Amino acid sequence: MDSIGFFGFEIDGDVKLANIEASYEAFAPHYLDWVRESNRDELLRMVSTLQTIPSDSNDDDIAQAFGYGDAEDFAEKVGAFPDGVLDEALNSPKDMLYNGVVYGTTRPSDFQSAEYGYVVNLSQGTLDCYIGNQLAKHEEGLFFMVEPIEDGGTVAHHHGMDSVKVFAPRLYASYDWDKLPSKADFLANHYRALMLQEEMNKASISANKKEKKRQSPLNAFRRKRSVIEDSVCGASVKSNGQPCVLRSGHGGHHRSRI
Repeated sequence: MDSIGFFGFEIDGDVKLANIEASYEAFAPHYLDWVRESNRDELLRMVSTLQTIPSDSNDDDIAQAFGYGDAEDFAEKVGAFPDGVLDEALNSPKDMLYNGVVYGTTRPSDFQSAEYGYVVNLSQGTLDCYIGNQLAKHEEGLFFMVEPIEDGGTVAHHHGMDSVKVFAPRLYASYDWDKLPSKADFLANHYRALMLQEEMNKASISANKKEKKRQSPLNAFRRKRSVIEDSVCGASVKSNGQPCVLRSGHGGHHRSRI
């Protein structure tokens, strides 16, 4: 699913995630205000009936999600085209929820390449924050079971690599709904997470380079050769019948201790 970010909801393990096409800087400050001002019971009611549809859905698919026969029926009764209604609400959680239909998914793996995201856990009463472009394995949040993908584009080039293994967004903060941070702290925590992620990514790349170097055929040959050269020759010395104590492959006369 081609989107910059996502916002969504989790209720007793079930998730609904909606596309966000705006940058983090454009979306996050207003999103926090919206969460702070939202009524939890009202959100729960609206989310329970919210429908998600793929971003490549045509007008007929959208119209049917709204409960109309097709796009023509929708346009005649609503006075607008189905995709226009969804496009007009994009990046506004309030408007998207009011529509009752959003471009989105119930599968976290569809947002594997998202740069950022937010999930309101209505069961736990928390606002969970995610950050993408992860090169290190992590085990918290919605995405810990999602398999990584091989990237040969922007993320790889940023680190001077031909390709890198990218993991799905990482949970970096979880705020109690009744104790949401100030807007300044909310944004600052995100940027701190970005800096930490950069260090984690660099460490992951360094470790992978060392592992690839260790496993290269040339290094394997060198290790094997080193083992051979460090072992004792052991061949019988003609003059006394004792074993040679020189290294294997010494290429000279055999010598014993006596």
